Amino acid sequence: MEDYVSRDIINELHKDRWSVDIEGVEGLRIVGGIPEEYREILSIEALNFVVNVYEESKYAYEFEGCRLKDLLEHRKMKREMINRKAEEISRRGSSELKNVRLEDKNNTIVLGYREDTEEIRNDNSWKVREIPKAFNRFQDTITGPPVEEVISNCVKSGAHFFMVDFEDSSTVRQDSLLIGLKSITKANERNIITDRYSLTEEDEKNYDYLAEVILRFEGLHLPNPHFLYKNEPLPAHLITVALYLFHNWR
Repeated sequence: MEDYVSRDIINELHKDRWSVDIEGVEGLRIVGGIPEEYREILSIEALNFVVNVYEESKYAYEFEGCRLKDLLEHRKMKREMINRKAEEISRRGSSELKNVRLEDKNNTIVLGYREDTEEIRNDNSWKVREIPKAFNRFQDTITGPPVEEVISNCVKSGAHFFMVDFEDSSTVRQDSLLIGLKSITKANERNIITDRYSLTEEDEKNYDYLAEVILRFEGLHLPNPHFLYKNEPLPAHLITVALYLFHNWR
Protein backbone atom coordinates (compact mmCIF):
# COMPACT_ATOMS: atom_id res chain seq x y z
CA MET A 1 0.00 0.00 0.00
CA GLU A 2 2.86 2.35 0.76
CA ASP A 3 3.94 2.00 -2.88
CA TYR A 4 1.00 4.31 -3.62
CA VAL A 5 0.72 6.45 -0.49
CA SER A 6 3.79 6.93 1.69
CA ARG A 7 3.60 6.72 5.47
CA ASP A 8 4.67 10.38 5.69
CA ILE A 9 1.68 11.44 3.59
CA ILE A 10 -0.70 9.27 5.60
CA ASN A 11 0.54 10.79 8.86
CA GLU A 12 0.22 14.30 7.42
CA LEU A 13 -3.33 13.68 6.16
CA HIS A 14 -4.32 12.45 9.60
CA LYS A 15 -3.67 15.90 11.10
CA ASP A 16 -6.60 18.17 11.93
CA ARG A 17 -5.57 20.68 9.27
CA TRP A 18 -6.40 18.13 6.55
CA SER A 19 -8.90 15.59 7.85
CA VAL A 20 -11.95 15.57 10.11
CA ASP A 21 -13.16 13.04 12.66
CA ILE A 22 -16.58 11.73 11.60
CA GLU A 23 -18.91 11.91 14.56
CA GLY A 24 -20.88 8.71 14.86
CA VAL A 25 -18.29 6.57 13.05
CA GLU A 26 -15.59 5.62 15.53
CA GLY A 27 -12.05 5.67 14.15
CA LEU A 28 -12.91 7.24 10.78
CA ARG A 29 -11.47 10.48 9.46
CA ILE A 30 -12.22 11.94 6.03
CA VAL A 31 -9.88 14.36 4.31
CA GLY A 32 -11.76 17.63 3.93
CA GLY A 33 -14.76 16.27 5.84
CA ILE A 34 -18.09 15.38 4.20
CA PRO A 35 -19.00 17.72 1.30
CA GLU A 36 -22.47 19.16 1.76
CA GLU A 37 -23.71 17.95 -1.65
CA TYR A 38 -22.74 14.36 -0.80
CA ARG A 39 -24.12 14.08 2.72
CA GLU A 40 -26.69 11.54 1.56
CA ILE A 41 -24.05 9.33 -0.11
CA LEU A 42 -21.75 9.69 2.91
CA SER A 43 -24.42 9.42 5.57
CA ILE A 44 -23.39 8.20 9.02
CA GLU A 45 -25.35 5.00 8.41
CA ALA A 46 -23.58 4.43 5.08
CA LEU A 47 -20.12 5.12 6.53
CA ASN A 48 -20.76 2.77 9.45
CA PHE A 49 -21.67 0.13 6.88
CA VAL A 50 -18.32 0.72 5.11
CA VAL A 51 -16.40 0.39 8.37
CA ASN A 52 -18.35 -2.71 9.39
CA VAL A 53 -17.68 -4.37 6.03
CA TYR A 54 -13.99 -3.59 6.45
CA GLU A 55 -13.87 -4.96 9.99
CA GLU A 56 -15.72 -8.11 8.93
CA SER A 57 -13.57 -8.70 5.87
CA LYS A 58 -10.07 -7.44 6.68
CA TYR A 59 -9.09 -10.85 8.00
CA ALA A 60 -11.03 -12.61 5.28
CA TYR A 61 -8.91 -11.18 2.45
CA GLU A 62 -7.09 -14.47 2.32
CA PHE A 63 -6.04 -16.83 -0.43
CA GLU A 64 -4.32 -20.08 0.49
CA GLY A 65 -3.67 -18.69 3.97
CA CYS A 66 -2.23 -15.33 2.84
CA ARG A 67 -3.71 -11.96 3.72
CA LEU A 68 -4.25 -9.39 1.00
CA LYS A 69 -1.21 -7.37 2.09
CA ASP A 70 0.96 -10.48 1.85
CA LEU A 71 -0.48 -11.34 -1.55
CA LEU A 72 0.33 -7.88 -2.89
CA GLU A 73 3.89 -8.17 -1.61
CA HIS A 74 4.13 -11.58 -3.25
CA ARG A 75 2.78 -10.12 -6.51
CA LYS A 76 5.50 -7.47 -6.43
CA MET A 77 8.17 -10.11 -5.84
CA LYS A 78 6.86 -12.23 -8.71
CA ARG A 79 6.88 -9.23 -11.03
CA GLU A 80 10.52 -8.55 -10.18
CA MET A 81 11.43 -12.21 -10.75
CA ILE A 82 9.66 -12.26 -14.12
CA ASN A 83 11.36 -9.04 -15.18
CA ARG A 84 14.78 -10.44 -14.32
CA LYS A 85 14.05 -13.68 -16.18
CA ALA A 86 12.73 -11.78 -19.20
CA GLU A 87 15.93 -9.74 -19.38
CA GLU A 88 17.98 -12.92 -19.13
CA ILE A 89 15.98 -14.61 -21.90
CA SER A 90 16.17 -11.56 -24.16
CA ARG A 91 19.95 -11.75 -23.97
CA ARG A 92 20.01 -15.48 -24.78
CA GLY A 93 17.38 -15.52 -27.54
CA SER A 94 13.67 -16.33 -27.96
CA SER A 95 14.30 -20.09 -28.19
CA GLU A 96 14.65 -20.05 -24.39
CA LEU A 97 10.98 -19.10 -23.98
CA LYS A 98 9.73 -22.69 -24.17
CA ASN A 99 8.75 -24.25 -20.85
CA VAL A 100 10.01 -21.32 -18.78
CA ARG A 101 9.38 -22.03 -15.11
CA LEU A 102 10.07 -19.89 -12.08
CA GLU A 103 9.57 -20.75 -8.42
CA ASP A 104 10.02 -18.56 -5.39
CA LYS A 105 11.70 -19.60 -2.14
CA ASN A 106 8.46 -21.26 -1.00
CA ASN A 107 8.28 -23.33 -4.21
CA THR A 108 5.28 -21.31 -5.37
CA ILE A 109 4.93 -21.20 -9.15
CA VAL A 110 5.71 -17.70 -10.35
CA LEU A 111 5.74 -18.44 -14.06
CA GLY A 112 4.78 -21.70 -15.73
CA TYR A 113 2.19 -24.44 -15.27
CA ARG A 114 1.61 -26.35 -12.06
CA GLU A 115 2.32 -30.06 -12.36
CA ASP A 116 -0.64 -31.01 -10.16
CA THR A 117 -3.12 -29.31 -12.54
CA GLU A 118 -1.89 -30.97 -15.74
CA GLU A 119 -4.76 -33.49 -15.76
CA ILE A 120 -7.33 -30.69 -15.53
CA ARG A 121 -5.68 -28.70 -18.32
CA ASN A 122 -5.68 -31.72 -20.61
CA ASP A 123 -9.31 -32.67 -19.90
CA ASN A 124 -11.52 -31.12 -22.59
CA SER A 125 -14.77 -32.52 -21.20
CA TRP A 126 -15.39 -30.10 -18.35
CA LYS A 127 -17.46 -26.96 -18.88
CA VAL A 128 -18.39 -23.87 -16.93
CA ARG A 129 -21.96 -23.31 -15.76
CA GLU A 130 -24.47 -21.72 -18.07
CA ILE A 131 -24.60 -17.92 -18.14
CA PRO A 132 -27.30 -16.55 -15.78
CA LYS A 133 -30.35 -15.33 -17.68
CA ALA A 134 -29.77 -11.79 -16.43
CA PHE A 135 -26.49 -11.75 -18.39
CA ASN A 136 -27.65 -13.41 -21.61
CA ARG A 137 -27.06 -10.13 -23.44
CA PHE A 138 -23.84 -9.27 -21.65
CA GLN A 139 -22.02 -9.00 -24.99
CA ASP A 140 -24.20 -5.95 -25.59
CA THR A 141 -22.26 -3.86 -23.04
CA ILE A 142 -20.64 -0.45 -23.10
CA THR A 143 -18.18 1.00 -20.59
CA GLY A 144 -17.54 4.53 -19.45
CA PRO A 145 -16.23 6.69 -16.61
CA PRO A 146 -18.28 7.58 -13.50
CA VAL A 147 -19.43 10.95 -14.85
CA GLU A 148 -23.08 12.04 -14.68
CA GLU A 149 -23.47 13.06 -18.34
CA VAL A 150 -21.78 9.88 -19.56
CA ILE A 151 -23.88 7.68 -17.28
CA SER A 152 -27.07 9.44 -18.39
CA ASN A 153 -26.27 9.01 -22.09
CA CYS A 154 -25.12 5.40 -21.73
CA VAL A 155 -28.13 4.32 -19.68
CA LYS A 156 -30.46 5.36 -22.52
CA SER A 157 -28.09 4.36 -25.35
CA GLY A 158 -29.95 1.17 -26.23
CA ALA A 159 -27.28 -1.15 -24.81
CA HIS A 160 -28.46 -3.78 -22.34
CA PHE A 161 -25.63 -3.18 -19.86
CA PHE A 162 -23.54 -0.19 -18.91
CA MET A 163 -20.39 -0.86 -16.91
CA VAL A 164 -19.39 2.15 -14.81
CA ASP A 165 -15.61 2.01 -14.69
CA PHE A 166 -14.02 3.25 -11.46
CA GLU A 167 -10.66 1.74 -12.42
CA ASP A 168 -9.07 2.56 -15.80
CA SER A 169 -11.52 5.37 -16.63
CA SER A 170 -11.15 7.12 -13.29
CA THR A 171 -8.72 8.06 -10.54
CA VAL A 172 -8.79 7.52 -6.79
CA ARG A 173 -10.05 11.03 -6.13
CA GLN A 174 -12.79 11.86 -3.70
CA ASP A 175 -14.82 13.85 -6.21
CA SER A 176 -14.59 11.10 -8.86
CA LEU A 177 -15.86 8.53 -6.37
CA LEU A 178 -18.71 10.64 -4.98
CA ILE A 179 -19.93 12.01 -8.32
CA GLY A 180 -19.90 8.50 -9.73
CA LEU A 181 -21.73 6.88 -6.82
CA LYS A 182 -24.35 9.62 -6.70
CA SER A 183 -24.93 9.34 -10.46
CA ILE A 184 -25.15 5.54 -10.39
CA THR A 185 -27.70 5.66 -7.59
CA LYS A 186 -29.79 8.17 -9.51
CA ALA A 187 -29.52 6.01 -12.63
CA ASN A 188 -30.73 2.92 -10.76
CA GLU A 189 -33.60 4.97 -9.36
CA ARG A 190 -34.30 6.13 -12.95
CA ASN A 191 -33.88 9.74 -11.82
CA ILE A 192 -30.68 10.71 -13.59
CA ILE A 193 -32.36 11.12 -16.97
CA THR A 194 -34.92 13.58 -15.63
CA ASP A 195 -32.67 15.56 -13.31
CA ARG A 196 -30.31 17.44 -15.59
CA TYR A 197 -30.61 15.77 -18.98
CA SER A 198 -33.99 15.73 -20.67
CA LEU A 199 -36.06 12.58 -21.15
CA THR A 200 -37.33 12.48 -24.74
CA GLU A 201 -40.51 10.81 -26.01
CA GLU A 202 -38.35 8.04 -27.47
CA ASP A 203 -36.74 7.48 -24.06
CA GLU A 204 -40.20 7.19 -22.50
CA LYS A 205 -41.17 4.50 -25.02
CA ASN A 206 -38.05 2.53 -24.11
CA TYR A 207 -38.20 3.21 -20.39
CA ASP A 208 -38.21 -0.49 -19.51
CA TYR A 209 -35.18 -1.09 -21.70
CA LEU A 210 -32.77 1.32 -20.10
CA ALA A 211 -29.35 -0.25 -19.59
CA GLU A 212 -28.66 -2.15 -16.41
CA VAL A 213 -25.83 -0.51 -14.49
CA ILE A 214 -22.98 -2.71 -13.32
CA LEU A 215 -19.86 -1.75 -11.42
CA ARG A 216 -16.19 -2.13 -12.22
CA PHE A 217 -14.37 -1.17 -9.05
CA GLU A 218 -10.75 -0.25 -8.38
CA GLY A 219 -7.95 -2.82 -8.29
CA LEU A 220 -7.27 -4.64 -5.02
CA HIS A 221 -3.91 -2.91 -4.68
CA LEU A 222 -5.18 0.69 -4.51
CA PRO A 223 -5.79 2.49 -1.19
CA ASN A 224 -8.05 5.53 -0.87
CA PRO A 225 -6.17 8.04 1.33
CA HIS A 226 -9.25 10.28 1.61
CA PHE A 227 -10.78 7.76 4.03
CA LEU A 228 -8.54 7.08 7.03
CA TYR A 229 -9.66 4.40 9.45
CA LYS A 230 -7.55 3.92 12.56
CA ASN A 231 -4.77 5.90 10.85
CA GLU A 232 -4.77 3.65 7.77
CA PRO A 233 -6.26 4.40 4.33
CA LEU A 234 -9.15 2.10 3.53
CA PRO A 235 -8.93 -0.06 0.38
CA ALA A 236 -10.40 1.93 -2.51
CA HIS A 237 -12.42 -1.00 -3.89
CA LEU A 238 -13.99 -1.71 -0.50
CA ILE A 239 -15.26 1.86 -0.13
CA THR A 240 -16.70 1.90 -3.65
CA VAL A 241 -18.37 -1.50 -3.40
CA ALA A 242 -19.71 -0.98 0.13
CA LEU A 243 -21.23 2.43 -0.65
CA TYR A 244 -22.69 1.11 -3.91
CA LEU A 245 -24.29 -1.87 -2.18
CA PHE A 246 -25.59 0.27 0.67
CA HIS A 247 -27.37 2.71 -1.63
CA ASN A 248 -28.47 0.32 -4.39
CA TRP A 249 -28.99 -3.19 -3.01
CA ARG A 250 -30.77 -2.86 0.32
